[in-house]
Formats: sequence, C-alpha cells, structure tokens
Amino acid sequence: MAARLYWEDIKIGRALETRLLDIDAFSIKRFAEKFDPQPYHLDRDAAKKSLFGRLCASGWHVTAMMMKLISEELIKENIALVGSKNISWLEWYRPVFEDDKISAHAKITDKTDAWGESDCGLIDFEIVVVNQEKQKVRSSPHFYLSRGGRKRKQVSEPTFLRSRWFEDIPVGEFHVFGSYTFSEQEIIDFGKMYTPQIYYTDPEAALDTRYRGLVASKWHICAIWMRQMVDYMERYALGVEDGRRNGAGVRIEDLEQFVPVKPGHTITFMHEIIDKPSGVVRERWGTIHSRNEAFNHRDEIVLRFNIDILAERSPITT
Repeated sequence: MAARLYWEDIKIGRALETRLLDIDAFSIKRFAEKFDPQPYHLDRDAAKKSLFGRLCASGWHVTAMMMKLISEELIKENIALVGSKNISWLEWYRPVFEDDKISAHAKITDKTDAWGESDCGLIDFEIVVVNQEKQKVRSSPHFYLSRGGRKRKQVSEPTFLRSRWFEDIPVGEFHVFGSYTFSEQEIIDFGKMYTPQIYYTDPEAALDTRYRGLVASKWHICAIWMRQMVDYMERYALGVEDGRRNGAGVRIEDLEQFVPVKPGHTITFMHEIIDKPSGVVRERWGTIHSRNEAFNHRDEIVLRFNIDILAERSPITT
C-alpha cells in the first residue's frame, strides 16, 4: 500500500481514474428490487415501453457503484479520509443500460479548511462517471474530510405522481413517505458492496473514527429514500390503466447530511413539491421540483435535498 497521504500532502489537480465495471441485468435488478422497484429497472419488456427503451440501472445504483469505484481508488492511494461533507448538486445525463461498462474519473479541484473541524481539512473533488463510449452519464462535486427544517402536517388521503398527469399535481403538496429502521447488518452489507470505508463496514474499527461507531453511508440513506418513495407511489397508483408511464429523477441539488445514521436509528422521509417549471422535456414530460427531508427518531433533521423528477403530461395538452 502507498504511504499514508494527509491533507497537507494532497495536490490540487491530482486525478484518479477507476477500473471499468461491468453492469449486468442481475446487478441492476438486485439493486432495484431492494431500493428502486420501478418497471424499467426490473423487467426488459416493461423497459421497452418506458422512456428509456431498455433495461437500465437506477440512478442511485449508478451513484452507489461510483462510490464503490472511487472508494477502491482512495483506499489504494491511502488518503487519510475521515468522512464526507455536503453535495451541492448531482446530475444524471443518460441511462446506464445492461451490458454497459462504467468508470469514474475524479479530479481534486480545491483544498480548504473545514469549519468546525480542528484536525481536518476539506478536499474538493469533481467526479464524472462515463460509459464504455466515453459518454458522460453522471457527475457531481464531492467534499471529503481529510485528517491533518421544519416538519409539516401531511395532507389527508394524498394521491401521488404516478396516478395523475403533470398538470394535475399542485405546488405545495406535502407527503410523508414512511419510516425505516436501519440495522447494523444491512449498513455493513451496503457498505461492503458500494462504500467500503471502515466507518460503513467495520463496527470495531469505526469506534476510532470521528463517528465513534458504525454509520450508514449517505448513499444508503438516499437508496432507502428511493424505496420509500416508490412504495408510497405504488400505493396511490393502483388501478391506473390509462397509459401513464413512470417518470425518472434527472437532477439533484443541495444534498446535505446533518447528523449520522447509526444502527437502530429510525428515519422518517418527507417530500414537498416546490415548483413546476413550464418547459417540456422530450415532447411529453414535465419537471416536478421537490424538496425532500429525513428526520430521525429524535426529531433531528438527518438529510435534505432537492430533486427534479419527470412526470408525463396529459395527451390533451401535448
């Protein structure tokens, strides 16, 4: 293993390039069954009728695989990381289909002091994921630490995106997707598969980190948010047989984690529609802009982000 690299050793401009990772139908479906069970991630025939046209990976799956690839390189480089900070934006550009190959490319763009962290500094990365054709599929900035809202009342009997056209969805609508309790084993399993840092995978080693114990990766929390959303959406889409298709998330902004999620913590996920831009995407889709928050069992805010989701426009107006 390379010599330990601390914050002072890191050079701005340094680049990391990962190995190629094969994406097969089994891994796409395995992730989707647990976290994002939508038809275009689970069934080839259903995917052919979707806006994607082929079986494709969940955007959260692509993000988790990116973290796996980047983590492998960071561990190989032996950089003294102790955690990560917030993400100002995240964007998916094109689908990752079965039999695609992806790799991640990271470049260190800045180094700054970490406010409130006496023994750590921030390392700013720009991370891009590309497919085998060198086409960009996902990008976002990431901020790593290197050593050296308000809740609202849920509306009664809500209906959700899939059971209505874009035009029928009001700005200001608020939903509580549900609650989920994280277990130690699933935190470890997700960490080993996608984010292999010791504070996500090893309860004993994690005691010596800034978290003082095992914690869930923010991407694990986001994946559970996705599953809660899909389950909630399906409950209010029963009986809808008028040709409407599922939309998809296309961009995330201001992803911020406030407190760790540890084994046994119960997290409640909330969603509010905050805007509906007037533009039309690919002739028949509108964009729903929403704010999403997660609170723990102590009523502390854990996670917050905004996401743009496509919703199909009524054929009467298109």
